[in-house]
Amino acid sequence: HEEIIWNKVTGGTNRFGVTVKNSYPTNYRANVMHEHILVLRKGDGHLRRPSNGEELPLNSVMKREIANSIWNIAPVPPNQMRGHPCPFPEQIPWRLIMLYTYRNDFVLDPFNGSGQTTKVARCMGRHFIGIDSIAEYVELARIRLEEPLRLSKKFIVPRWKLEEWDDVVEPIAMEPVF
Repeated sequence: HEEIIWNKVTGGTNRFGVTVKNSYPTNYRANVMHEHILVLRKGDGHLRRPSNGEELPLNSVMKREIANSIWNIAPVPPNQMRGHPCPFPEQIPWRLIMLYTYRNDFVLDPFNGSGQTTKVARCMGRHFIGIDSIAEYVELARIRLEEPLRLSKKFIVPRWKLEEWDDVVEPIAMEPVF
């Protein structure tokens, strides 16, 4: 349905160090500064309209940043998420859940990891199912369900302000589904 590029803005996987250590042709390794987000949709693509009048916030943040196929979002700083080696920022599932679901819909994360998606889904009033094969990550995700959202406001967009993000998300109390 859609392909979105997450531009990691401030850093990615440092693979160029291999080239520095062995600066010969064929040893070049580019730093990975982006990831692909694939949005898949099943069915005939008919629009589903909510009965409660829910709509997307068509503000300047939506028009200048989210509307584009490249999202500039800083990654989670190293060592901020203890217990998981590479969590992605909550801004990513927040955007995807806002764009593709309604309140009380189900959100599935088959590789739940540290629980970013399930935590954000819960705060946004969605039911959720998170699956992971590593017991430590499952426990970390359960603990994180009680934490407040931490939506990154670090973008490289120098010509506009981000005050609009301040009150966009209000957590909604919902029972977790395990």
